[in-house]
Amino acid sequence: IVFQSEANHFIANTFKFPDTKVIETKFTKKQGNRSVELTLIGKPLTIDQENTIHTSLEHSKIRGTALTIHHLKTQHSTESQIFQN
Repeated sequence: IVFQSEANHFIANTFKFPDTKVIETKFTKKQGNRSVELTLIGKPLTIDQENTIHTSLEHSKIRGTALTIHHLKTQHSTESQIFQN
C-alpha cells in the first residue's frame, strides 16, 4: 500500500498537463520489482515532457520503478513509452 500511495503522489504531481489526462493506472509489485502502467488520453506528450517525467521519476520516492505510458490515440491504437531507472 505504501508503494501505491507514493506512486499515486508521483502521478498527481508529475502528470499535470492541460490537454492530457491519465485515464487508467495499474500498479504491480512482484518479487521486489515495481511497475506503474498509465494510459493517457489527449494531446501526446512532447520529448521534453517525457524527459521531465523521467528526471522526476529518478528523484522520486518510487525511483527504480518501471514506468510504462500508453497514449490512447484512437479507440484502437496505443503508443507506449517505457522509463526504468
